[in-house]
Amino acid sequence: MAFLYDNPIGDVGWVRQHEMGRLAIEKALGDKVKTKYVQVPTGADSERVMRSLAQSGTKLIYGVSFGYMNPMAKVAAQFPGTTFMNAQGFMTSKNMGVYSARVYEGFYMNGVIAGKMSKTGTVGYIASMPVPEVVQGVNAFMLGMRSVNPKATVKIVWLNTWYDPGREREAANALLSDGADVLTSVLSSPVAVQVAEERGAYAVAWQSDMSKYGPRAQLSCALLDWSNPYTQITKAVAAGTWKSSNDWLGVREGVIRMVGLSASLPSDVRQLVTHIESDMKSGSFKPFTGPIVDQDGKQRVAAGVSMSDDELRKIDWLVAGIQGRIPAN
Repeated sequence: MAFLYDNPIGDVGWVRQHEMGRLAIEKALGDKVKTKYVQVPTGADSERVMRSLAQSGTKLIYGVSFGYMNPMAKVAAQFPGTTFMNAQGFMTSKNMGVYSARVYEGFYMNGVIAGKMSKTGTVGYIASMPVPEVVQGVNAFMLGMRSVNPKATVKIVWLNTWYDPGREREAANALLSDGADVLTSVLSSPVAVQVAEERGAYAVAWQSDMSKYGPRAQLSCALLDWSNPYTQITKAVAAGTWKSSNDWLGVREGVIRMVGLSASLPSDVRQLVTHIESDMKSGSFKPFTGPIVDQDGKQRVAAGVSMSDDELRKIDWLVAGIQGRIPAN
């Protein structure tokens, strides 16, 4: 089996968390599996690599980025005896499945913490690409903030990339200079936490615990833990029981959990987040439950109604309180 990574592994971030999942497979299954990873950009190069892997007898191929989806679908059609899995995509076939994380659940809880801890009521949000997954995240973050501070605002900067530490640092400093006192970033680096530490601000992290980069600054981390899904999928493929599906996994499945909570968090804030996480796990709380109003004052979700998964996957609007628009693709 093989993993395709579109960026270096690093010691934190998106690829690091998938690498931890690969290592969890090896630990759980031992010599029953042989795993490796290939770093390759999405696009034509990845199609060539996947085809070569399948031709050489690789039985299971994971592509950990949405960008692998289209080339993977082409190769999967040519190699029906190989199982293909794409992260965060939507295309499936008999031998190709999808696994995604409900990242918005973690962003909601981080938003609650930011809303409680911000003195200015303004958070700086560094966004990556204007895709539904990222729109879900910033909206959930804003909803979490306003659940505890109805006047809170989020100032958003879009970088249109998943990884660019230099531009991320510029954005972080600009947001703090513009009145934010808490930072969060969708990009796969610890830069926002580092800048917050340097400038005496707070930060909430996601993907990986980044507290070593900002021991005073980091308030929390919405961790992505792929260990169990990867192990279970691999076991099913090995046993011949795997069937294609499109699985959206979150707090309930243990893929998202809150870690790295700062000792500076008041006990009532800790208890509140623990309660929310428990309710998400039981399914009794869904962040996108109305009433929800967008930036232009239009009611998008009626009181007591929860957005469906199909609606969330197509979301293309921002909730009230966010300063900044979704850039055109």
